[in-house]
Amino acid sequence: MENRLNETARASLLPHPAQEDSESIPLTNAETTVGRAPSNTVHLTHGGVSRSHAVISRKNGQFILRDLGSRNGTFVNSQRIQQAVLKHSDKILFGKRGFMFSVETESAADLPTDKDIASVEGDTVTINPEELELSNLLSHSAETAISNFFEPVSSEADEAQPTLQAHKRLSCLYQLSENLRAPRDPEDILEKGLGLIFEALPSAKRAAAMLRSDASGLLEVRAVKYRDTDREAAVIPVSRTVLRRVVADRVAIVSQDAQDDDRFDGTDSFVVEDINSFVCVPLIKHDQVIGAIYLDTDDHLNPFAQNDMEFTAAVANELALSIDNCRLQREAIKNEKISAIGLTVTHLAHNIKNLLTINRSAVDMMEEQLCTSADENVKKNWQLVRQGFDRIADLTADMLDYTQSSPDNLQPVDVNAAVVAEYELFKESLTSEDIEVELNLAPDLPPWRMNETLLQRAILNLVVNAKDALKERQNGRIRISTEVDDTSRLLIRVEDNGCGIGKGALNDIFELFYTTKGMDGSGVGLSMIKKFVEGMGGTVSVVSHVDVGSVFTLGFPGSKGDPRQAQP
Repeated sequence: MENRLNETARASLLPHPAQEDSESIPLTNAETTVGRAPSNTVHLTHGGVSRSHAVISRKNGQFILRDLGSRNGTFVNSQRIQQAVLKHSDKILFGKRGFMFSVETESAADLPTDKDIASVEGDTVTINPEELELSNLLSHSAETAISNFFEPVSSEADEAQPTLQAHKRLSCLYQLSENLRAPRDPEDILEKGLGLIFEALPSAKRAAAMLRSDASGLLEVRAVKYRDTDREAAVIPVSRTVLRRVVADRVAIVSQDAQDDDRFDGTDSFVVEDINSFVCVPLIKHDQVIGAIYLDTDDHLNPFAQNDMEFTAAVANELALSIDNCRLQREAIKNEKISAIGLTVTHLAHNIKNLLTINRSAVDMMEEQLCTSADENVKKNWQLVRQGFDRIADLTADMLDYTQSSPDNLQPVDVNAAVVAEYELFKESLTSEDIEVELNLAPDLPPWRMNETLLQRAILNLVVNAKDALKERQNGRIRISTEVDDTSRLLIRVEDNGCGIGKGALNDIFELFYTTKGMDGSGVGLSMIKKFVEGMGGTVSVVSHVDVGSVFTLGFPGSKGDPRQAQP
């Protein structure tokens, strides 16, 4: 979030960690003073707070926190400050009293946009656009909620809580840990988690689990559960505002009475669906939110409480760990397979290369003999044999290139000259097939440290793929371009107006041995390109639309120093 805020921003201080009677403190004045003296705007009577501790000023759309020489100091995100510009979700300590700074803007630029949240119909979750002010919600950071479940803070409410319920929930959590030991897919993991939540929270009527898509980054519904199985085709409404807050701030939220709120009229999903109470918690893996769990109830006599939120957060933590373990196991298996394939391919490729070397002279001699032959059928058939021989040689070279551990022979390369040299090799072949080739090379491009041979092979591979995509298409065009972007990255693009690549194949085209060409493709070329570029700290991306064309972009980090040490 930018430090400069919209002038119409509504800011407040939220006690942190929150308690059941916590209320937000709106920052509506030009200056909000904080201290122990009764004359302060925010009057704090204990917690190591000085009489005149700090002041929050609103200037030019910014909220500026300034310490007034307090004895115990003012801290922002664990750092002692004299003055700081506040940002959304900053954690503030006045002495020992903690608060979270919250700001809501008209543009909501600091929160995930609507595009970050997928809307899915049918038996999944629809995220409705209703607005829910968060100041009256009970919320904890996910870490605090999990900690409170295992180490509850002593209070009268805890003493009154039935011991049997606490033991049952802890037993359910241990049972979940046992059930998730074996590797499973994420959907199976989430379904077991929702089942456990329904077992431990009898008042829960509906639940949904969402994960962030690796491809799009959107939240997608991966598991849904209903207490009433007859309603499994119904739509579950989820407040977009609540989901944004959970994802952006990594907090667990419980609303204990969504109906009794005059901010909702008859058009709001909470009223229409007769939702009385809900819980929403994040799924966090390595400090990153990978999804969320939402559950609600229409039971007015048994709304969700803080301990229900804390239990759900503890379950979400187990599910996130299990999903991550499942991913790691899949990657380990995949790496083992690739390693085994690599050893096999290397062995075969070297043997095939030796055989080709031995037979190359025989092929050349046969070529000379056929020059004097008058039999056109023999010449024609020999050309087919020669093409097959050359294709085997090219495939062997691709396999050997792929099995190289990392790019070597790094030298300063004139990238434009390397592109032009490769262009001269395939220009006539493409022109003979009525394919226009356009070069758009950046002038004054500096030398780039890389392996020139692998670069030219990568460009040739992309051009060959583009040519194949232009088969039986009129006005075929291939454009090769180079440029240096604003971040000093070298970008090499190969574009075509061919048949394009379907969405279903886009996620797989860089996998080893995956091909859309059937028997005409080896499935090695794009994998080799990806390995070469990523080995130099770069990236490969593709944008493609069916019947429109494709754009492949190779991005290389700055050329100074060893490119393998540069940041992509």
